[in-house]
Amino acid sequence: MASDLNKVVMMGRLVRDPETKMTNGGMAVTKLTIANNKSVRDGSGYKQEAGYFQWVAFGKMAETIAKCFRKGERIILAGRANYQTWQGADGKQVSKVEFEVAEFSFVDKRAETERTVERFGERVIAAEDMPF
Repeated sequence: MASDLNKVVMMGRLVRDPETKMTNGGMAVTKLTIANNKSVRDGSGYKQEAGYFQWVAFGKMAETIAKCFRKGERIILAGRANYQTWQGADGKQVSKVEFEVAEFSFVDKRAETERTVERFGERVIAAEDMPF
């Protein structure tokens, strides 16, 4: 039996710095929330409304996202939606949708280079500074 398509792609700004924890097995788990704006028509024109979406990344991808992104920065995320349900402390059924990161991308190239240099200690040489 074939599985159904479950693919989500979003671009937004991080609401806060990504939060990383390690599992008992040593795998990184990074949680991040992005705000995704849309224009909504009101009586006098258009206004901006934000939707907030929780994402989670695992392993090396989780570590990279935590190192390379900060609050307010734009990010493109692709992955799948996971629906979770559990029983709350009051005995009522609780549910939420969380998105699992399969791919991510930088939006601002200049910011990507600056963050890579700052966080990984790499040296970037401009083409005009090359000795040949």
